[in-house]
Amino acid sequence: MRKILVFGLGIFLASALAPAPDKKIPEYPAFIFGHIVWEDESTTQSLRDLVKGYQEREIPVSGVIIDSPWETAYNNFEFDAKRYPEYQKLLSDLKSQNIAVILWITSAINTEDPEYQYALEKGYYFPGFEKYKWWKGTGGLIDYNNPEAMKFWHRRVNKALDLGIDGWKVDGVEGAVAVRGINKQREYSRLYYSDFFYYSREHTGRPIVIMARGIEEFNEHSSGLPRWTNPLRLGPDIVFAPQEVSFMTWMGDQTPNWDGIKDAHRDFGKSVQAGYLVPGFDIGGYRSGDPDKELFIRWAQFGAFVPMMENGGNPEHRPWEFGEDAVEIYRQLAVWHEELKWYLYSLAEEKFLAKKSLVEMHGKNFLLGDSIFVAPILKPGGKISFQLPEGNWRSWYDLSKTFKTGETINQQFPISEFPVYVIEGSLIPLWVSSKYGHLLNASFASQDTFWLLPGNGEGTRVLLDPDGNQGSVSWKRTETSIEVSAQGLKREVILLAEEINKTPLSVSSSDKSLKKVECSSIKPAGEDEFCQQDQKLFLRLIPKEGKVDAKIVSE
Repeated sequence: MRKILVFGLGIFLASALAPAPDKKIPEYPAFIFGHIVWEDESTTQSLRDLVKGYQEREIPVSGVIIDSPWETAYNNFEFDAKRYPEYQKLLSDLKSQNIAVILWITSAINTEDPEYQYALEKGYYFPGFEKYKWWKGTGGLIDYNNPEAMKFWHRRVNKALDLGIDGWKVDGVEGAVAVRGINKQREYSRLYYSDFFYYSREHTGRPIVIMARGIEEFNEHSSGLPRWTNPLRLGPDIVFAPQEVSFMTWMGDQTPNWDGIKDAHRDFGKSVQAGYLVPGFDIGGYRSGDPDKELFIRWAQFGAFVPMMENGGNPEHRPWEFGEDAVEIYRQLAVWHEELKWYLYSLAEEKFLAKKSLVEMHGKNFLLGDSIFVAPILKPGGKISFQLPEGNWRSWYDLSKTFKTGETINQQFPISEFPVYVIEGSLIPLWVSSKYGHLLNASFASQDTFWLLPGNGEGTRVLLDPDGNQGSVSWKRTETSIEVSAQGLKREVILLAEEINKTPLSVSSSDKSLKKVECSSIKPAGEDEFCQQDQKLFLRLIPKEGKVDAKIVSE
């Protein structure tokens, strides 16, 4: 599928690429924060089976990647009807289920392509790379500086765009351009990724995204070589896509072993520091091999608490092949990740404009957004030692467990748990749609939720959604009361306040006392009302002119 190309020993390519010319963030779809699945070398039937396998186990899917090979010739943008019979129906069926489709692609036209010779005679290839040997054959790299070449290339690209796809997985084919000079390679990379991003949006009028590599250390692991080939553990850092067009950034190819997850973690950290907004990686690694259950689950846990949760590659990636307990763990992770879409979506604009990632590294550990701290487990056995950053914290897996600023955690985590912590008294907006998550009851197909964590805290956060709506929510929680107000809302919202041990003295909205009901009796589009179960208080709020407010007094 994809390989790293040697750039020349000792070449260092990790400096930042040119900044975006526009101060405004491009429109971005919500699926980039969802659960994305794929497999290497799929077909119409295998892709349908893959999606069905997840859905039958109630594991949500927001997008699929159709990796290579899917075309009649590499990068001619025409579906191979033998491998993908009824591909138009396949795409339509996925769209009807709100599953986004991302197609693998590069900028090379191989010699066997019927249009290769025509493009060669017209001078449409990047000078010096008319017959460039890459991992899918020999071909020419399209010349992005040639206007006529671009007209020719875009006519090809349109064939796939007009099918209604949602994004491109733009693979790193351009590495060898560095032999002509680092600046040449950087310029080609900028044009290559930017053209797929901006032209696709111009042609379709839709927020097409590209998935591309960020920063990747070139070493024996990324090349699939044994450790003895690089005894000094040296390797240059390679920059691929510009940050301003990479709304889905993956860490390239890893081997499905504990070295592989460490490689993914290392490149993840470097890409975060470089400001890639939505980083992630192939859960379980891409390269051939046999990941064991513990490795797969730990990689999935890591992958669920980064901005892009993406699972696919060459080895076994289907959670049901690792046992029913793996399915239960994975389903919970995917549901949680899907719920965090509203949280991540709302934070993305501010981070993008500041040229920062949605992740902030704290050594080997990191903050996801502003309220979630993660310490990934990168070796077998589940034992890990780390220090919590500033703030009072609760365990994601058990909100009754409290931790203080700077507290050292030295613990062996069971396979069903992962070191994830939330700031006390914080409010995290969630899009909820699964009974395995924070759903109030089965009558709600989906619900916008303000998840208010235990402990004292206050704050204000911006609320954004893909329809262009913008609002905000403010909150203050003390030992005796909770106050929440929001504006700019288009739909009803559920306030879910954790650790409410007793029935409050009063619950009100707009100075009107609300009645307590059974949680099973609350239905969508009803009146403002509340219920309690399992130390949780659910308060349904109906916006009036886009505004809601609530006050809960416990003493």
